[in-house]
Amino acid sequence: MKSKALLPGVLLCVALYVYFHLFALATPILRDGDQWLFAQSGVRIVAGQLPYRDFLEMLTPGIDLVYACSFMLFGQRFVVANILFLLIALVFVYLVTSIARAVLDDELTLLSVAITVFIGLRLTMDAGHHWFSAVAAFAALASVLRTRSLARIMMAGAFCGLSSLFTQTRGLAVVIALAAFFWWETHDREAPDHVFRNRLLVLLAAYATVLGLGLSYFLLRAGPYTLFDATVLFPVKYYGSYNVASRFWEPLAEWSKNREQFPGFIAALFLHALPLAYFVFPFDIKGDTVCSTEAKAKVVLIAAVGSALFIEVINSASLIRLVVTSALAIILALWMLNKHRLLPKRVAVTALLVLGGLSVVETVMTQRSVLAVLDLPAGRAAFLKRGEGWYEDCVYLARHTKPGDWYFGDDDVGFPLKLRNPAFVPYITDTDLTRPEHVQELIKSLERYQVPYISIESGNRKMGVVGQDHLQPLREYIETHYEPAYHDFMRRRDNLEPRQ
Repeated sequence: MKSKALLPGVLLCVALYVYFHLFALATPILRDGDQWLFAQSGVRIVAGQLPYRDFLEMLTPGIDLVYACSFMLFGQRFVVANILFLLIALVFVYLVTSIARAVLDDELTLLSVAITVFIGLRLTMDAGHHWFSAVAAFAALASVLRTRSLARIMMAGAFCGLSSLFTQTRGLAVVIALAAFFWWETHDREAPDHVFRNRLLVLLAAYATVLGLGLSYFLLRAGPYTLFDATVLFPVKYYGSYNVASRFWEPLAEWSKNREQFPGFIAALFLHALPLAYFVFPFDIKGDTVCSTEAKAKVVLIAAVGSALFIEVINSASLIRLVVTSALAIILALWMLNKHRLLPKRVAVTALLVLGGLSVVETVMTQRSVLAVLDLPAGRAAFLKRGEGWYEDCVYLARHTKPGDWYFGDDDVGFPLKLRNPAFVPYITDTDLTRPEHVQELIKSLERYQVPYISIESGNRKMGVVGQDHLQPLREYIETHYEPAYHDFMRRRDNLEPRQ
């Protein structure tokens, strides 16, 4: 029997857990992550710029629009990212709980949520596109998990379209998984062929409609080719050179090098092992005579969508990509262990209590690790001790700039200080991702606006991989016009005031 209090209780506990990792009592904690890159893009949209045309964007525009709309309503405040993550985390946990309850009992459902939150969510509190697209993908799965009427399939297709508006490949991966499942179910139940055909047409029509509507404005303003080149051709050609460090095992090797982050290494090891559930499942379900037809369909659907989400990130398996796609593997693994009676209830309850206790301890440690509180242009911010150098960087740059100044560099600092990026590119790399034309445009922007401060990582000031590194003209320009100031900050040598 399913407890009616389980879902509200789970959401309350997760809300408290996430809140106290995002806020030091009432003061928002400034956390690092890619979210500031998208927040800065949102600021540029509010200022009248258009992604793809006025600044580089390789993603579909969903996440930029979320931040732009938030800033239009509440102003450029960094607490917006904390609130967005809190909300998206609650929706994500709600969906995970709903999906898990379809195939697991209450104890294992709670365990799946606890593992998802403690092993995954806590490591990646970053309100970026991955979480938003994952929530939409999970909503698509939840829409058709218990019943597959055409109306439900239309909802699933719409959620897939929404997912692709945040991460273009993720929604498409779920569409393919759902189409494969519909084909399997049609043949498994010996239904007429038109059943599969109608389902597929409704799914694709809903997906294309939502995605098309979401992209229509940018298709008109930036042009179809510009949008296609930015979101498809450019990533296909060049993103692999930048993302070579994010192959499946490399993130695990990086965690293992830092002994002080041993708990994180264990979590990363667990996340890398989870996808084994997708490889084991086909052998486990083949010829199964224990599960009912409907129960089998549910678990096959979870496995299909989970496998598709894993395949979508396998070539660039950063920690956050594994986290947002791992929840279904957790549910599937617990289902198989329970089916073969390899997970006694007392073991599950014990594991649940241990994870709960660790969560409380870690939350207390987070609250106790506040290093300092600083009033920044984008709001009052608390800094954690583990963010080494971040507080000092903000203090230094805040003393030497004012809101609205031009600055090129780390958005983790630029956004909280309300500094403006003058260039087409939001960042540079020593790989093919940063094209020669991007380097030339950046040099022209630095010269045109007489940008007083820039932040260039020391690694990018040295020659990178021959044949991929296009930064040498920028290095020469920086050598002539800038001097070291503090950490990675470079100060312009002349005393000209930046032009507005």
